[in-house]
Amino acid sequence: MSFDPFTPFNPFNPDIPSQDSEIVVNEFMQPPFEIWIKNKLDYLFSADDEDDFNSAFDDLIAQGVGDLRFRGEKQCCRDHFRQKLWEEVKSNKGDVKTVDIVQAPSEGENKLTGTAEVTFDVAGKPYTINLQVKEDQELEAPMIPMSGRPGFIDRRRATDVTLA
Repeated sequence: MSFDPFTPFNPFNPDIPSQDSEIVVNEFMQPPFEIWIKNKLDYLFSADDEDDFNSAFDDLIAQGVGDLRFRGEKQCCRDHFRQKLWEEVKSNKGDVKTVDIVQAPSEGENKLTGTAEVTFDVAGKPYTINLQVKEDQELEAPMIPMSGRPGFIDRRRATDVTLA
């Protein structure tokens, strides 16, 4: 896709970054790994109701998850992990105060994914969460209205999660 200065701007079909295969999405368009993790945990632990929590959970945890552990206990499925985490959030809702984030970005060019161990407090209760974050290629980008083109989507999701 190239820029032509003589083509008038069309607000109904703007050239904006997307998941279109012709457009390269780089790390400048997405928050750094550490900020992404903090934002997702803030959103998760400040959910006002179960719908907000489910939305935050889906934004953090991939559909095709690997290993899920809650307080050292392996969970049989994503929904079981979701329910245990919701019970925890209901009883300890509040702002996330990050104590420490230790991260190991993925090898290669993509520094937006990788492994992280996050130590944080919510309402005075300490937590540690280990996340393996990858790009979930099964997520579909939303369509840009009236353009027929896919919009931007941050495909990062946690595939392995251990909450202690």
